[in-house]
Amino acid sequence: MIKEKSIIQLQEEFPRLLEVDANLDRLTRRIELLSYVNPLNIEKEKHHFFASKFTYEPHFKYPKLKFDPYKLHRLFYAQRLERIRDVELRNLYTEIIYYYANMVQCIKTIGKGKEFYYNSLRIYGTPTEKDVQHAKFILHF
Repeated sequence: MIKEKSIIQLQEEFPRLLEVDANLDRLTRRIELLSYVNPLNIEKEKHHFFASKFTYEPHFKYPKLKFDPYKLHRLFYAQRLERIRDVELRNLYTEIIYYYANMVQCIKTIGKGKEFYYNSLRIYGTPTEKDVQHAKFILHF
């Protein structure tokens, strides 16, 4: 009962905030970078690469997008954040929108070399020395 009351109070007190939150939740559900990064033909290309004594340049095929990047960007930026009165919350939701818009851009450029590289840097930043050491360790084993 207490939980129900607090949810109802939130809905009455912050209807615009909850509307934006629900919209963003709905829009971001299909955006999973890892589900798009793994090539569909990795085993076949790996075989060709090793069979060629490392001279073959793999041509990976990636999963098709489950969303229209342009339309998704439009929907992100169509959120009516100006209706959220609390400036800190509005700024938080602005940052969330920018993050996911960059994520969409990154997913859109998977398989496009440097374009993907620079988009991923925008999201994750430059790897630290510790990150590089961990990657070397993983590659070693």
